[in-house]
Amino acid sequence: MNRGYASLYFASQPWCKAVYGFELNEYTYALAQENVALNPNLEGNIYLYNFGLGNKDEQITCYYLPHRDGICTTSYEFLKNYAPEELDRVIQKDILIRKASNVMQELLKAIDPLSRIALKIDVEGAEYDILENLSNEYPEFLERVDLIIGEAHFGMERINITLEPFGFKDVSHKNYNPKTADFLFAKVST
Repeated sequence: MNRGYASLYFASQPWCKAVYGFELNEYTYALAQENVALNPNLEGNIYLYNFGLGNKDEQITCYYLPHRDGICTTSYEFLKNYAPEELDRVIQKDILIRKASNVMQELLKAIDPLSRIALKIDVEGAEYDILENLSNEYPEFLERVDLIIGEAHFGMERINITLEPFGFKDVSHKNYNPKTADFLFAKVST
């Protein structure tokens, strides 16, 4: 979720009934809470969670650069690729990761079964574990999703392989380097 900018944008759209945002870094989470509180007309549509998602429940180390809120990751490899010149400024912190399939299963119990879902995923390298966990352990969630907007940090191949069986098509992606890309997947009718 980072500071909540995208969450606020989506919550302000008339077609969006609710936004669920996950942020693993407590410092950034507090900034998101402040930003949501500055928008009281949207506050009731945004649900914030101070944990990350992954392929299992665990306490792990995250790495972040406090002056760059876009860089908080559970993958040190990501930092070595993305900000190698700043490795000496990285702060390590133990954080909570919850199994994505379990969290989504609980959330979907409270959502109208006819509601459709748009998923925004920009999680600095954890996108593969999250999508694969949902695909393998709670495919019903991906069956309810119509759009996936995100960023891949280690190439598109694993994401394509994971989403293809659910009828998703890579509608657009823009590579920033050989590994990093913004993407949009849409569900196509069969």
